[in-house]
Amino acid sequence: AAFQAGVLWRLAQAGCLRNVEHWVSVSGGCFITSAFASQLVAAERPADGEDVECWYKRIVGRTICRMQRNAGYWVRDCADGPFKMREDGSGTLPPIFDLPMLVGLVLFTIIVNPVTHLVVYLVPIAECVNYFMGTAMRAAYCAPNEEQAWEIFERWGPLRDWLDNLMKMVLVLFFVWLVGKLPPCRKPPTGSRQEAQWEEREGRPTRPSHRQGFLYLLSFRAALARIVTVFSITILVLCISMSTELADLKPGLSVSRLEFCEVFVRNNGAHPSVPNQGETQDCGNMRVDKNGNWGPWWEDPIFDVYRYHGGVNSDMPSGNSTQNQDQGPSLLQLFAWPFKKRMIWSGSSLFVTMVFFLLAVIVGALVLSPLFKGLFVTCLSFLGPAIGLLLVASFVQYRVFGPLTGQYYSEALGLWPFNAEYYLSFHLGSLILAFILMVFYHSIHFASHYYYSRTIRLAYFEKGTDISWSDLKRNPFCPFMLQTLTVCDWKRPGDKDGVTEISISSLHTGSAKTGFVATPPWRSIARCTAMAAAALDAVFLATFERLRERFWNEFLNLRMGDYILFERFRNPFVERCKSLNPIRRRESFILYEFPLVAICGGTYIVFIAAGFLAQSADIDTCYSAYRLYVGSLYTIIIVFFCSFFGFVPVLEFFLHSPMIRQLHMLMRYIHVSETPPSMLFVSDGGVRDCTGVLQLMRRRCERILLALAGADSDDDLLVLRLMMRAAVEQKISSFYDPKDPRRDVSAVLDDFKRDKTQTCMHLGIRYTMDDDTPEGRFDVGDAARPDVPRRPRTGHLIVVKNRLPPECQGAPVEPLLTMEEVTGEFAAEPGGMRAGSTHRSTMCGLREERELSLDELGGCCCNCCHTHMCNIGPRFPHASNANQCLTPLWFSSLCRLGHKLSEDAVRIFASSETFGEEWEEFVQP
Repeated sequence: AAFQAGVLWRLAQAGCLRNVEHWVSVSGGCFITSAFASQLVAAERPADGEDVECWYKRIVGRTICRMQRNAGYWVRDCADGPFKMREDGSGTLPPIFDLPMLVGLVLFTIIVNPVTHLVVYLVPIAECVNYFMGTAMRAAYCAPNEEQAWEIFERWGPLRDWLDNLMKMVLVLFFVWLVGKLPPCRKPPTGSRQEAQWEEREGRPTRPSHRQGFLYLLSFRAALARIVTVFSITILVLCISMSTELADLKPGLSVSRLEFCEVFVRNNGAHPSVPNQGETQDCGNMRVDKNGNWGPWWEDPIFDVYRYHGGVNSDMPSGNSTQNQDQGPSLLQLFAWPFKKRMIWSGSSLFVTMVFFLLAVIVGALVLSPLFKGLFVTCLSFLGPAIGLLLVASFVQYRVFGPLTGQYYSEALGLWPFNAEYYLSFHLGSLILAFILMVFYHSIHFASHYYYSRTIRLAYFEKGTDISWSDLKRNPFCPFMLQTLTVCDWKRPGDKDGVTEISISSLHTGSAKTGFVATPPWRSIARCTAMAAAALDAVFLATFERLRERFWNEFLNLRMGDYILFERFRNPFVERCKSLNPIRRRESFILYEFPLVAICGGTYIVFIAAGFLAQSADIDTCYSAYRLYVGSLYTIIIVFFCSFFGFVPVLEFFLHSPMIRQLHMLMRYIHVSETPPSMLFVSDGGVRDCTGVLQLMRRRCERILLALAGADSDDDLLVLRLMMRAAVEQKISSFYDPKDPRRDVSAVLDDFKRDKTQTCMHLGIRYTMDDDTPEGRFDVGDAARPDVPRRPRTGHLIVVKNRLPPECQGAPVEPLLTMEEVTGEFAAEPGGMRAGSTHRSTMCGLREERELSLDELGGCCCNCCHTHMCNIGPRFPHASNANQCLTPLWFSSLCRLGHKLSEDAVRIFASSETFGEEWEEFVQP
């Protein structure tokens, strides 16, 4: 944005801004766009007879000076005083508080997701496991021998039924996959190629297919596959918990498992180390035996060996086990064998032991990473899911066996010995917190986006005041501005990935693929800028597609993008309710989430009631708790299953919940439909076209000025090459060398890379004309359609890029820009950016004489970094994209560089003469 601010300065100086028709911004370029737009809206209109060009210069001067002063918008420069309040509205607190607030935001953002997964998912799952499998797992723990333990674990609970249902679902999933391979069920054709090209260039989505069977089959397969995955992970967690508990000694006691169980059974269900605990009889410890009697599990005849046969030191009979000893290990035993070994030390928990093992793996990968490329990143991607699985297994182990053994969650660290009363309070508080998190999920989990948009607004907008797209629509001095973004959670049938480019303007929102809807007049430009520059989301969602890699994005919760409403048809009730809200809150999703929040909230209330009923040992009360638990689980499963069928109009409200949409992203599911849902997740627009030129070429612009400020220190121009390739593939245009069309256009780019003295490139554009399409016939000036204006067949692309020319190597850093210098009220001293000159700079209140050349400039946050041994990092002008806290001096230098390098480009762009070489005059139109 700083380099592009210098190009904007040059345009204002050349008097071109009044003639600019379109302004497209992508990613970080949206900063300068929104800042300039806010100044246009806040400024008074030029008076009658006032020079408009001078008026534009003042607007540009205010924009550049404000952005320079607040260049590090996350952490502002403290040179004017760390405790001094800024009078320009750039913050609600002094700059000294910026860093603590940022650190607090990062900590809150990282903590909120694990807490959400704990109270919303893990605690209810652990309670269900305790209710349905607690009796079997605790009884298996006290079985006289291991064979009986695994038989009890498999047969006393519903695990055998779960395994049968899992195998049935796998067979159904395989059958659905086979059916999807049949020709009638494959992806339906989307029409002829020429028709699709014409519809895309006209800005209309291709007509939807009427063969909805493909979408139903695809959604059913996606939902069933993820249910099977969750079911399999649940069974894996049970096996891990059971195996590790059988292998451990009793935590807190120097006795074996069988010695502990002997005392427990003889005390009739009382904990050996807590004499006053009494009997622990609730629904999780009761069962109906084979004779139909209702009672606690330790009264089963299998455990009589602890009472009547002399204890564990005597020869124990096999009990009433029906297992054939010659049968061999069961499938569950083989599956859980890797987890049956003794832990590192006696009494250690699964979590602590495996964390030490995983840390050893990471350290080893870090040491070997110089020898094996990508080894550390691969190991790190596996580390997240592995730790998540271990956390779930250790918590389930703690919840199920805690009432029996009173064990610690971590014996090695002495954390959280199990206490029934405390855990009941924790359980109730967790479910209440889960209900609150579901209601305010969007506001809590997208705090990073709100803070991001807030910092942009306060730092760059005039007086820190937000503006809307309708403000730009009403301003006659503002060019037609567009911001390019990408949709990351929707695709059409047959698309290879789920990344779709859209644009937002004061008129419409959308693209050729999604279709266009009217932009709401109240939509915030600050929020759109934060979404368009959400580089972190773009990296995770577009680059990392594996589930183990998505885990880190979900865990860290560093979302800079957000959801927007994309409504083709407005809900009258919602519109009426929104009209009563303040203007800033009209894009709140609470009204759209309400049906689903009501369903899920009611389910959690039922779950709380079931948990209280399960504390009783009465058979009727336990059956009531069973029915409530089963009803709650089926409700959650139905909601989750229906969320995959959001393309059905009556089921689209399931996609209005950001919590469900984020769960889909975590499971690597992208919603598939012919038309996008009414709520879309959008983020950085640089994923598809990092230049924004495609948007202008779709509008057949004759003159396009591109300020290329991406991270490209070697001048490879990769983003420009990708844009040109996309334009050719989409049949938008082709490119040529205006000086010699016989040369391949890539030779022009290679010449620019080799010749460092070039300040700009000039490329010719030949817009595609298909004579067999209506568009092609109209463009040649068909007399039958005189009402259709003739659009140009050719255009010209002038590119200026941020790179340091040879004459600026070793040039000293010039002072900060001033309003007078930008507006031209006084000229800069001659010889600027000239090697060998010195300057006097004021940094952090210290005035010192020294030389600091441009190619030595580094650092971040504040100007004092350049002189106090913190001048580190990539050198000027190629700052890392990770550095979001540029210093004012760096911003000023980039702005001056953009102003210097764009001189020739703006001169060509603003030329009143006809573009092109002499040979182009002889080409037939």
